[in-house]
Amino acid sequence: MEQTVLSKAELARKLNVSRARISQLCNAGLPVLANGKVELQAALNWISTHVDRSRDVGRTHKTAPAPQMGIAGAATQCFASHRAVLPG
Repeated sequence: MEQTVLSKAELARKLNVSRARISQLCNAGLPVLANGKVELQAALNWISTHVDRSRDVGRTHKTAPAPQMGIAGAATQCFASHRAVLPG
């Protein structure tokens, strides 16, 4: 079975965390190869035994994107929330 070797940035993207979080994990003992890269399965095994998942670190879910509206919808929403009182 072939090993999947990733850069720390690639691992961060795969786990949906920041590169800074990967650096924190490396400082905490995440196994890093001599060339500075990480072997994916070894990293996942280490994370599963050393990272407190109850704190939702290294989550793989993403927040839902904001609903899209056209320019007319955005303008209507903006003007509806800022009604001007005109002298008269």
